[in-house]
Amino acid sequence: MPLFFALSGFTFRPEKYRNLRALLAEKARTLLVPYFALCLIVWALCLLLLDGMQLESRHVNELIGIVLSKRLSKYFFNLWFLTVLFLGQPLLWIILKAARGKKRIILLAAAASYVLGAFVVRHVKGTYWSADLVPIALCFLLLGYALRAWMNRHPACGAKPLALLWGLNLLFFYLNYAQVGRSDLYYCKLGNPLFFFIAACAGAAGSILLCRRVGRCAPLAWIGKNSLAFYAFEALTIPLSERLIRLVFPSVSTPSIPALFAVLLLSCAMMAAVSIFINRFCPCILGKPARHA
Repeated sequence: MPLFFALSGFTFRPEKYRNLRALLAEKARTLLVPYFALCLIVWALCLLLLDGMQLESRHVNELIGIVLSKRLSKYFFNLWFLTVLFLGQPLLWIILKAARGKKRIILLAAAASYVLGAFVVRHVKGTYWSADLVPIALCFLLLGYALRAWMNRHPACGAKPLALLWGLNLLFFYLNYAQVGRSDLYYCKLGNPLFFFIAACAGAAGSILLCRRVGRCAPLAWIGKNSLAFYAFEALTIPLSERLIRLVFPSVSTPSIPALFAVLLLSCAMMAAVSIFINRFCPCILGKPARHA
């Protein structure tokens, strides 16, 4: 998730929006429309394919949760990061406009956002539209934007900086995991805030710099463009794949390595097929302009 928000900041162009109203209108189309459309479609398909149209109270709660998006409660369904991004990007635009390109102000704002976010995550366990995670998301949005500015001034990046970044990522990930176990923003679990921050920054920066060294890669580019659909439909395709594998191979135990590999492969094939269908016939679901014949 830190990488997701850093990439969103990396690709953000404040000059594209003449005012805050134009920004909100654009983000409503590219974030809120996909959020509600994908959640409703996946919710309906889960009800149909996984639960045989047997409507229960949890389905109603999930449907309400699509509107409320209150994590760590029964009123939640999927794609929490889209509402966080929708709430965070207007704040990003305001800060960048106020900073006027001064990297010191941008970095100070990022540090302040993270400190605030770590405090909120520790004391608040889920809010409507996952607003409790906006400060941490804003931190990585700002750092992603700052990284792009730095890369524009330093187009060459050798192997040593990449090795250093990935080394820091692995080191502080291990230190954090050894101390507190798994870190997960969804569950408001940072672990050690300093260790989490260093590991997340190093991993996000290392990933972006590595992609620049690799250059354009058609398969990776396709995955990146369709990652939103993958995130949305994994809630359906993974359990559906498990059921299909058990149906075809009843003697195979699901926790086994071959079974897990088969589930992963089938789920990926399903998500790819769904993404191709959506991009071909209804790209507006992903916030993209419709194709004209």
